[in-house]
Amino acid sequence: MSPIFRYALVRFALFAAALNADAAIAQSEPSRPVTNFSAPNLADQDDASATGRFLAELADRRLERSIVAWAEARLARTPSRDEQLSLVLAALRARRSLALDSAPESRDSLWDEATRRQAEYLANVPEPDQEAIRLDALCSELDRATLEARLAIARSSAPASRQSARTRLLAVLEQLDETLTRKPRVPDPSVAKKAPAKRVASDSRPSAVATQRLIERDIAWGWLSLATCSTDDQTLRQIAARRASDGFEHELTRSTTGDTRAAALLGRAMALACLPESPEANAAAQRAEAAVRDLPELVDRWLAWTLSRAGTTPTAALLEQARVRLAGDAVPHVDLALVEFDLMRSAAADCSRTEPIDPIQRKAFEAQLEVVLARFAVRYRPRWGQIAQVMAQRLRLISRLGERVAEDVNEAEVARAANDRPTAVAAYRRAISTAALEQRPDALFELRSQTGSVLIEAEQWDAAAAILLEAATNTSQARSAEAHLLACYALGRAADVSGQRAEWIAALDNHLTRFAEKPTALEAWWQRGQAALADEDWAVAIAALQHVPANHRRAGSVLEGLVVAYRKLLSGLADSADERGRVVADARVTLEPRLQSITEWGESETSAALFLAETSLQGTTPDYDTADRWLKRLESLPVPAASAMTSASAAERETRVATISRLRILALAGKGEIDAAQTRLTALNNRPEALLEVMAGLHALASARPEARAAIARLERDAALRLDATRDALAPTQRIELDRALAAACLAMGDRDAAILRYRRVIEAVPNDRPTQAVLAGLLADSSEVTLRNEAVTLYRKLESSETAGSIPWLEYRLAVCRTLARDDRPASRKLAQVTRLLYPKLGTPELAAAFVELATETPNPGPNPSAPAKKSPARK
Repeated sequence: MSPIFRYALVRFALFAAALNADAAIAQSEPSRPVTNFSAPNLADQDDASATGRFLAELADRRLERSIVAWAEARLARTPSRDEQLSLVLAALRARRSLALDSAPESRDSLWDEATRRQAEYLANVPEPDQEAIRLDALCSELDRATLEARLAIARSSAPASRQSARTRLLAVLEQLDETLTRKPRVPDPSVAKKAPAKRVASDSRPSAVATQRLIERDIAWGWLSLATCSTDDQTLRQIAARRASDGFEHELTRSTTGDTRAAALLGRAMALACLPESPEANAAAQRAEAAVRDLPELVDRWLAWTLSRAGTTPTAALLEQARVRLAGDAVPHVDLALVEFDLMRSAAADCSRTEPIDPIQRKAFEAQLEVVLARFAVRYRPRWGQIAQVMAQRLRLISRLGERVAEDVNEAEVARAANDRPTAVAAYRRAISTAALEQRPDALFELRSQTGSVLIEAEQWDAAAAILLEAATNTSQARSAEAHLLACYALGRAADVSGQRAEWIAALDNHLTRFAEKPTALEAWWQRGQAALADEDWAVAIAALQHVPANHRRAGSVLEGLVVAYRKLLSGLADSADERGRVVADARVTLEPRLQSITEWGESETSAALFLAETSLQGTTPDYDTADRWLKRLESLPVPAASAMTSASAAERETRVATISRLRILALAGKGEIDAAQTRLTALNNRPEALLEVMAGLHALASARPEARAAIARLERDAALRLDATRDALAPTQRIELDRALAAACLAMGDRDAAILRYRRVIEAVPNDRPTQAVLAGLLADSSEVTLRNEAVTLYRKLESSETAGSIPWLEYRLAVCRTLARDDRPASRKLAQVTRLLYPKLGTPELAAAFVELATETPNPGPNPSAPAKKSPARK
């Protein structure tokens, strides 16, 4: 017999036996007609039997929510003690069933709610009844453990996962059994063969006795579930089967109704079948078959069990009987057995590695799966649909990867879902080895990709990159580019840690060569830009990021990177006006179309627009209109709600608003809208930094716009006077900057005396400020007062002494001394010029030589303003 079919048949037994949690109520009570029944009167406090019948009817109809609602309403009316226990246990079991039938993502919350309600019930029932509630809570844990074991079977997990599910189920069963029988746990098979200790009910009331009997049945079916889950652990299988058999045998001694006795016979037969060479097994099976023949629920169990005991491929008659039964009532365990049989056969044919996969066959297989899943969604409770989903996923893996590989992949996926990444990686690596031996290139690519993803989740960047690069060598795979890009990402994260980016950059360059036409190339360009930014290779960063379009998911990061790169590039070109102009023009061509295509702006877009406004105001030919347009756009952006801003983001926004206001003043002034600029200046806050920046900008603007120099200087003076009003609160360096700005503004407005006063203050504060001394000396030399001109001579001589004799700066200051002297003492001026020519005949430059020749000869009075140096130093740093 084929190993695939043998595998399928073994699975049948596992599904057929793990059914106790789904039908515990049905096993404990006879089947009842549910067409005519009514709820007991809530005012009737003593009709416990009527309450039990009504709850049983609701349970038969599987109306768990109605059970919970009705039982809790009845409990609120203070029922009798006997009825109270029945109501509490019915509500708890209904909540348990609701949790079992919920979606996996909501199951834990429902279990938590059931646990909370259980604690409330415990606080409100008498002490003798609390033990029954605690035992029922353990039954809830048994239900959960049984479902997990059933899912492990459906998933056909590797031994480690199956063992984990078995361990939990065994622990719950032993705790239940020990609590109920007051005896120690079973350590080995020899102890398990002993007759169970007599179970003594702590209460003789009907509700207490019924509760204990129901829990004992749960335990027996739980041991049977464990036995069928332990096919690869024969010792545990024998222990569990013997315990199940003893439990069902004990049930047979007290069963009084046909359905409970039949269920016990069936359970005992299934348990004995799990024991090797059991002489009682065949006889027990015949008795069970005769007993369950007229009970539909048990017929289904018997049918599923018989399918699993066939030993070979099920006979046509048996399969037909199962299919006929399936066409009637909802029988999920039979359905699962047939599904496994039919789909395993398809999967076995589909996973052949010696022939290429037939697309038609694969499509038919997927169609079968969809039909199965749709049927389970419509006919059965959600827990069965979940089992079917898990089974379908396993069968998909088998059809695509083969059974041996699929088992390890299942193990990996279970471990990955549990965040056990080391186990997941180890299972994936085993699957890779098997796939390599079986020569499955498609499977190898998928497995390496998945392993790389898990390693990335574990932040093992180097290992992830290595296996993903290996996966990407399979160029026949359509997703090779994606695997290679993920490897690049892993190398980038490794570079963040080590600081070594050479391997990352090499991999990116390789990707952009191999996969230039693939969609992944855009993401690779973005990564290449990030690598260049990290290396401070600004030009390369700009070139790489320009490849990423404005509608890409990285658009915000691209804008941010471009702005940083352009700013850094410009800061390194401070002395090259032509090159700065070229970079600014390139920035405008790159950034403006990106911003125009964006409707919702964020931080990156705001920074880019601010950068464009700033650069538009700089350079030899500022573009004030463009700057003002971007600044208007920035001012029109909605203000974020204060509740949505952190203290850091609020501070950043305040700084940006101040910068926009400052630049707007400069843009308006540059456009000639002086009144509007003045209004803005008046509204500007009095922060020293803001006013100093405005003054510096206006000073530069006045130099660029000589035709509006006086009007712009008035703005600069107004800003400076506002700051001067708080002079005592300024830092010493800020006072110096203030005096420089006021002096420059006054000079531009023609107020030379005020300018001289402010420049004197600067020199008092900074005695060695030679540029300011030169400007002040020039103003003093132009004065009509002899004393001021003499002071200019003194300043020029001081500046001259600070330079190397004969150098061009020294000759310029000497020429200024001679020209200033010529206004009051021409002989002294001529003599000094002649001595200078004699000592330094080259006289620096032709212009300087001609000036000294003119002063050294008999010439007319040079007239006013003879003292300005041939090359003035700038007025402000």
